[in-house]
Amino acid sequence: MNKNLLLPIFTGILLILLSDIFIKDNIKTYRMGYVSKSYSFLLIDNITISDFFAVLFGFKRAKADYLWLDTLMYCGDPKFIKTGYPHTYKKLLRTVCTDTKFQWAYYYGSALLGWYFNYPRETYYILTMGLKELPDFYHLKLHFGMLMYLFGKEKLNPDVLIKQFEDEISRPDHHPLLNIMLGNFYKQIGRYKEAKLTYEKLLLMRDVEKRFIERARNEIEGINSIAGVKK
Repeated sequence: MNKNLLLPIFTGILLILLSDIFIKDNIKTYRMGYVSKSYSFLLIDNITISDFFAVLFGFKRAKADYLWLDTLMYCGDPKFIKTGYPHTYKKLLRTVCTDTKFQWAYYYGSALLGWYFNYPRETYYILTMGLKELPDFYHLKLHFGMLMYLFGKEKLNPDVLIKQFEDEISRPDHHPLLNIMLGNFYKQIGRYKEAKLTYEKLLLMRDVEKRFIERARNEIEGINSIAGVKK
């Protein structure tokens, strides 16, 4: 290694460590949310100076790993059971905005938020961010479908969820299970014609496993038995 690089590297590591220990003020921002830009971590609340230095000096992966472990330790601490682990979202958001390609933080973090701690809106934000950064990460699409089915009718805006899911199934290489999930949600909210059309789109796909074809046909038959739906 070039000896000339040792001093700036050592200085960067030292600044990161010292800022976490001594600097308590957060970088203040105008909103808590997500914008898909470089250094998007600067646009959220609860970001420390150490996060800035970590990205600036090229240690974002290591810093994100540290933040992810901190999030898991927080979620496993029994003293927060009564309060419902209210800081999970901020901790997770800080993690994935430090390293926006941290796929397993999106995957397991959204599961913690949505299925264990019952924060559907925050789960939606994390999944939306993850799908923008990792559009081919299939597992997140399944989580998005689960979020839509569990919370889309009462706790989230169903039209917004449907629009995003329709965009996913419009991709020629999408998984047929996404058609099943969207069709089921259409049925859940009483939109049977849209559900039938979604299942029919699956039947037009190529190289689809037999079990998905049979599932779609059974769903279509069930919808046809409902008065007013059959053509």
